Amino acid sequence: MNYVAGYKGKKIEIEAGSMLAAKEKAVALLKPTKKDAGLLWVLPVQKVETAGAVALVIDPGLIN
Repeated sequence: MNYVAGYKGKKIEIEAGSMLAAKEKAVALLKPTKKDAGLLWVLPVQKVETAGAVALVIDPGLIN
């Protein structure tokens, strides 16, 4: 499954088996401080390819 994570204006795409695994990868890559850990966000997305372009679309069915 694909996820998009962000922290302080930085955004990354993550491939992980679960939301928890995606958040752990995001913490390792974006390195938020303990104080700012709550500012890190992770959203499930689907990759949609149309006319040679790839778009990441938020999957509302997977947001709890």
